[in-house]
Amino acid sequence: MKAKMSSSNIVGPKEIPLEGQRALAIRSARRSFSALHADFVQHGASVIQQVREGHPEQYLKVVASLIPKELHVQDASLEDMSDSELMDIIAVLRSQIAKGAGEATEH
Repeated sequence: MKAKMSSSNIVGPKEIPLEGQRALAIRSARRSFSALHADFVQHGASVIQQVREGHPEQYLKVVASLIPKELHVQDASLEDMSDSELMDIIAVLRSQIAKGAGEATEH
């Protein structure tokens, strides 16, 4: 004899404690990412190439979605330099630029 299902013996999200819901969500996400990873390992490079060649607008959308909206770069190395050190660096850069321009006109 089969047991009958009734709404009284179905456990829904409201009956699961919050910590249990989080654990379920984490396990579900891990399974999903694991499946996506396996699929990507098997087909990733060829699918990327197909999308890039066949649907470049979709390819660019995906690439753009992977780039952070904001990128905060903090480099204090220039702040720690004296004006004299900065002037020396500028002089070296100007010399290299001039040398590069001279080599370009020689060819």
